[in-house]
Formats: sequence, structure tokens, C-alpha cells
Amino acid sequence: MRKRLLLVSTSSTRGGAEKILYTLAKNLSREKFDIASFVSLKSLGIYGDLLKKEGLAVESLETDRQGFFPAISALRSILENKRPDIVLAFMYQAVQLCRLIKLLSPVSFKLISSHRVNPRTRSFLTLLADRALKSQDNLTVAECEASRSFLVKNQGYPEKQVKVIYNGIAAVERNWTQEEKAALRRTLNVKENSFLIGSAGRLHKQKNHAALIDAVSLLQAHTNIQCVIFGEGPERVALEIQIKTLGLKDKVILMGEKESASSFFPALDAFVLSSSWEGFPSVILEAMEAQTPVIATSVDGVPEIIQEGFNGFMVPPQNPKALANAIARLIDFPKDSRIVLVKNAYKSVLNRFSLTRMIESYENIFLES
Repeated sequence: MRKRLLLVSTSSTRGGAEKILYTLAKNLSREKFDIASFVSLKSLGIYGDLLKKEGLAVESLETDRQGFFPAISALRSILENKRPDIVLAFMYQAVQLCRLIKLLSPVSFKLISSHRVNPRTRSFLTLLADRALKSQDNLTVAECEASRSFLVKNQGYPEKQVKVIYNGIAAVERNWTQEEKAALRRTLNVKENSFLIGSAGRLHKQKNHAALIDAVSLLQAHTNIQCVIFGEGPERVALEIQIKTLGLKDKVILMGEKESASSFFPALDAFVLSSSWEGFPSVILEAMEAQTPVIATSVDGVPEIIQEGFNGFMVPPQNPKALANAIARLIDFPKDSRIVLVKNAYKSVLNRFSLTRMIESYENIFLES
């Protein structure tokens, strides 16, 4: 008999955690699992719409418009109607809501929770609520060892309750020609002969794009450097002001959201993640799969992906000078060494962070629950 699943997410917008849950929903074995519904606490975004188009039942609790408390009753009704064997909750608000309903509701279900971003950055009160409700989990999935360690050591989670499942992506090896890369650059409207840096992620303080822009400013002596940043978010106006103030209008371009930002990664000479905190950033895997050199801040799950100098480079967070030095190092990197670096990066994705391994890991915990 197939196990019946309910997937609950804080949101379904264009984000790393949302993309992982979408990918999971799309690839789970339909012979083993029946997905009763996908529920987004907030209004539906791109991944909710895609799942709906693919025939999955999709519901929104509209917490961003109606507030959190009406969602308690709404989700409880969904649970009573769908009667899932297992609820998988993604991201902090969805996790706590499902825990609360499990505590208060007569409906019986197994709860598997996943915060998706290292909770070390959360406020005292939200961490207190997390401690109070953590016992409702049958299993907690951490996206990296750094998050698991925090939950066990700081939040008092039993070690056996927390399992690490790394994000995974589908790897397709391809050798991009210079003509293909040039065509992608023309699509981006950047100079073909520039040293092109790229980054992708929500324009939010977490991603600290301001540090990347400062690093580009420190590299103005490299007259052919350009930087493209994919994404939208609340920091856009502040970043636009920063770019104008530093005189970087021709060097830093905010590209907005693209349907598939990763499709442009092969056009880059370097992918840079300047985050102040993370969980396990799949965008690094996407850059490595595209055989684009990666520079990233050494936060949370990043050191579990990057082996310094072997498949990428790491710098301390919130340090534009260190970021600029790493970019300058890559500009001067020998061609043969660069080839070895990106090949090692691709193999890391293939051997350690494959989509198949991620799906199988989730399927195993569902079958064991």
C-alpha cells in the first residue's frame, strides 16, 4: 500500500528550499507514495504554480494576507480531510505550525520537519518556540551537518531524531564552446571579453550582495570586470543606491528574476556566493555542475561542499576585501589549474550531491516512518 504524504511549505516562491521541495514532489516514486496535497502557508509562487500545472493538488493558506492564526484552523481542516500518513514540513513557520497542530489535533500522522536554513541566526523567542515544540517531530531532517550540530548541541534535539540529507541536483556533463558562452553573454547584454562574475539569490540581507558589490569596487583596477546578480527582494533599492554611489553602473547589473538563472552559469568566469548565513546552498552545486569556478563564504553548510583549492574557494563572511582578493586570484589563475578545479567540482556533484541520492534518501525515511 502506498504511503500518503502531505507536503507543507512556508512558501513556494523562487528560493532554494522551495526548489528542493518542488523537485522532491516531482520525483518521488508514485508507486510507493501518494502525495495528497502540497500546502503553501503564503500565497502561491512559481513552484506552487508549477506543481498545480503538473496535476498535483495545491493549496495556499494566504498567511501573508490573512495572518498566521487563521492558518491553524485551515491546515487542521486539510489534515482532517486528507488524512496523510506522513507530513513533511519545510521551513521554520511551516514546521512550527505543523508541530502545533499535531499537538492540538486528534488527527494522527507522522511529522518529518526540516528548517532548511541553519537556525543559529534566529531570535531568542523563535528558538525558544522551536525547543518547546521539537518533541512533536518523528524525525528532523537537517540539510547539512552544521545545522544538525546546532539542533543537537544548542536546541537539545536527541541525536537519533536528526538526520542529514544533502540537497542534490541532476548532473549532465557538457563541454560548452566559446561560441555558446558568447551567445549567453549577448543574452545578458554584457561585454564578451569581460571577466564575468555572477551571483544568484534573493536580494536579502542573508545573501549580503552588498559585500560582493563592495568587492567589485575594490577591483576597479581590473577594467574589464563585470558582475551580474540574479534575483529580486527587499534589498533591491539599497543595492541600486550602493551601485550608483560607487560608480559601478556599468560593472554591476541587477538582472532581476530569471526563469532559470542557472542556465546562464556556463557564461560566467566565476560564481560568487557572499552570504552571511546559509543552510546548504544548492546554487553552489548548480554552478559546480555548470563547471563554473565557485567562490563562497565559509558559512554553515558551505565547507561541507567546498574543499578549499580542490573544487572551489572559500572566504570569511562579511569581508569584501577577502572576497576581492579571491576574485583577483581567480582572474590570474592558470588555465590548466582552472580546468582541474572545475572538473573536480563537477565530480563532487556527481559523486556526493546527486539528485538520485537525495530522492532515495527521502524515500527511505518515508518508508521507515
